[in-house]
Amino acid sequence: MHAGDKPPQEVLTPDLILNPVRQAFGGAIVLDPCAPSLTLAGRTRARIELINYTEADNGLEREWFDRTFINPPYADLKDWMATAAFWSGDFWPKLRMVQLIPVRPQRTWWWRALQGWDVIYLNSITFHGESNTFPAPVCLASHACEIPSLGAKETSRMLWQEKERTWKIAA
Repeated sequence: MHAGDKPPQEVLTPDLILNPVRQAFGGAIVLDPCAPSLTLAGRTRARIELINYTEADNGLEREWFDRTFINPPYADLKDWMATAAFWSGDFWPKLRMVQLIPVRPQRTWWWRALQGWDVIYLNSITFHGESNTFPAPVCLASHACEIPSLGAKETSRMLWQEKERTWKIAA
């Protein structure tokens, strides 16, 4: 890798994340707008979702649908979160979406993009085929759906309170 190059951005999301997301959606994930390619480091990615946009499709510029899951390229996190915020906004308030994203509480844009979303902070996770856990805290952010309990994998939840336009820590 040369100076200024982005590290590889494709990872396979573990089932311990995908299964509760499917449960929150009442079945299948309809769209993965930033899906990894079919093969990743010699591992075949099962195409379970109905619609997959890969890097070549540029999911940032395509239409998103109800029951969208994103595990975005973290190098472009701000753009992906802004696009998710757009699709969950006033015109499409009922679209069910979930994001698996790194925690960036020091960034104002991170908080702005998550207004209207519930946030579940996770203990460290290991992505499929990786030997080490992800080196930064991650969370699941959900819009218009409720993620079931992740047990020991979650540390806390912040639930969006629309009337007060803020979050409340879940008991």
